[in-house]
Amino acid sequence: MKAEPKSAVEEILKGLEEEGEREKQKILKEARLEAKKILEQAKLRAKEAYEEIIKNESTRIQAETSKILRKASIEAEKRLAEVKSKFLSEVFEKAISKIENLKKTKRYEESFRRLLEECLSEVGISLKHFNLDEDSLAEYLIEITKGKISKEEAVEAAEKILKDRDKNSLLLEQILRHMKKTKPSIIVYCSQDDVKLAEKILSEMKINAKIKTDANIKGGVKVSTVNGRIIVDNSLNARMEKLKRLYTKELIEKYL
Repeated sequence: MKAEPKSAVEEILKGLEEEGEREKQKILKEARLEAKKILEQAKLRAKEAYEEIIKNESTRIQAETSKILRKASIEAEKRLAEVKSKFLSEVFEKAISKIENLKKTKRYEESFRRLLEECLSEVGISLKHFNLDEDSLAEYLIEITKGKISKEEAVEAAEKILKDRDKNSLLLEQILRHMKKTKPSIIVYCSQDDVKLAEKILSEMKINAKIKTDANIKGGVKVSTVNGRIIVDNSLNARMEKLKRLYTKELIEKYL
């Protein structure tokens, strides 16, 4: 049986249906492309955001790490300084201990004498020299006049006498000779153990000095003028501190 030919209306409807299908496929294709593009852009933004987060976190971690390392470095330096200080203190304490063991020997007496002579030389005192300044001369004038002149008058008189030493040389010589016999020219500080030794040496040197004990002095001697303007410290403590400054670097490099 032969099929009946399609009517014009059917042909049109079929054409519209096919056209609609094509349009549908076109729209779907464009939609898929747009969706793909949106997805790729979203992935790119997500990647950029992730990288930014990682970057910020990395910066924060680096800053925190640097802070921790700086703190650790400071602590390490502090600890090293403490170790060095303790080491040096122990070294020089042992040295002082050994020196103290020599205090009863002839060698120590010779060392004490040399240290005392160095002090006397530096403060301007020797067997033949007495350091007479304006203040000490003024005090002497007040003393010999038994306070009959004021300090201002004594200072003024001392200025005039010292202003022309050549003219007043004989007077100054007499004053110096008298002061050396009656008035201590210096103060000598030493340990209680060394008082007799200091007295012996000063007596031999014919120097009139006041001796004071100092519990902080382990050995050796410290000398000052009566007015305290000049002080020379030749105590073992001071000498050890000087040696410590000189040999600190060498000792640390050798033993630490």
